[in-house]
Amino acid sequence: MKLSLKMLAILGVAMLPSIVSAATDRDLPDNNFVVDGKQYEGNDSVRLAGVPAGYTLVWSDEFDTPASLTEKWIPMDWEAQRVNHELQTYRPGDEKLLASDGKVCHTAEVSDGALRINCFKGEDGKIYSARMNSKTGGETASWKYGYFEARIRIPSGLGTWPAFWMMPADVDWASEGWPECGEIDIMEEVGADPNMAVCSLHAAGHNHMDRTQVSASRHIENMENNWIVYSMLWDEDHIEMYADGHQILNYANDGTGKRNWPYDRPYFVTLNLAWGGDWGGYRGVDESVLPVAMDVDYVRVYQKVPAVADL
Repeated sequence: MKLSLKMLAILGVAMLPSIVSAATDRDLPDNNFVVDGKQYEGNDSVRLAGVPAGYTLVWSDEFDTPASLTEKWIPMDWEAQRVNHELQTYRPGDEKLLASDGKVCHTAEVSDGALRINCFKGEDGKIYSARMNSKTGGETASWKYGYFEARIRIPSGLGTWPAFWMMPADVDWASEGWPECGEIDIMEEVGADPNMAVCSLHAAGHNHMDRTQVSASRHIENMENNWIVYSMLWDEDHIEMYADGHQILNYANDGTGKRNWPYDRPYFVTLNLAWGGDWGGYRGVDESVLPVAMDVDYVRVYQKVPAVADL
């Protein structure tokens, strides 16, 4: 049941096998996405019971109407292999696609007060899913600092890779690029490591390409197929990430500038469900689990109310 407001880049060409039933550790390719992040691990005794004092709602999608898909989100229309060797093809939710059983399916749909991102095998043999960026007034919606929260139910299955994350909105890809621009991953999980919530930050000084990303993880019992609230508190000094109010990651601005803190510019929200790829498929994929879905009850963005003296 929905909680009320008051109650509360890398291109690739390598393909992975379609079905892998078992693998030993020695058979597994390197997985650069998760590193020992204990120095960034949050304190479990630190709890966040809800929206911090002094913050006010500035943007949200409660997914109460199908119009959300076009009014509040920009869909990606991408072929497979565009990033991280991922196997899914992204299509907008309003596009009608035929699944392998001949039924008409959509990669994203809104019903019963929630967003559903569907990942399924098409009649043409492709794996389809959805990826979308926050939008307002016809343009990308982005924010510098704030409290970000989403209530999400992720699927299970070898090959799944759901995520709730953020990228900067003003990147000049010709001169800057990734990871210099920065990336904020509030929640990721892969079916190969079930019920392990991973929070990460990527920058020139710390990123998964050289296994130095700021990362922390925590096992959450029954994370898969259950509703969890994922959140981030972000200001000029710290980034803290939580799952159901339990702190997972705590990263402080070291004051050295953009190399380790490109997190001083507006970022937009992304929701997606990937299939396979460098991390999602590092133990292979199992197409027998398809179709699967990632459900989102709401996404809410809060920012600090300026003090009277600052107005």
